[in-house]
Amino acid sequence: MNDPALREVCPPVTQDELDYIKSLIPEMTKILNQEDGAALAANQVGVIKRFFLMKDGKLIINPEIIEIGPLKPFEEGCLSIPGTSGTTQRAQTIKVKYRDENFNEIEIEYKGIEAVAIQHEIDHLDGKLYTDQMQPMRRMLVLDKHRKFLKLRGRQR
Repeated sequence: MNDPALREVCPPVTQDELDYIKSLIPEMTKILNQEDGAALAANQVGVIKRFFLMKDGKLIINPEIIEIGPLKPFEEGCLSIPGTSGTTQRAQTIKVKYRDENFNEIEIEYKGIEAVAIQHEIDHLDGKLYTDQMQPMRRMLVLDKHRKFLKLRGRQR
């Protein structure tokens, strides 16, 4: 959670970098499966580039939300802040423009949990964590729970 990479705004991926990005997919898939995540942003694994991987294997490069529905409360967590969750405001419907694994431009609408996951991952690529949306007292409680989780997990290993 305290890794500076999580607070960096990730620059766009160029077509020349596509092979390198694709070479990261097996390791990112392994992490997603081990941690049972919905998606994983590049900067969560220390790569400061604008892409993320969805649990279904879809590679989302240079994403940009172009339409967003009304915001509603949503309980979410994060692989970078394990052992916690908190209420955020997320749209249940979004339209996104991005590049796929072949660098083709895609424009598509997402709904439900996929829409929420994409917003969460785009926040990562913009150097934001879901806790940034919270009031200071609530954020402090969530981060305290995270520290306790890490301490307990350390004792169990």
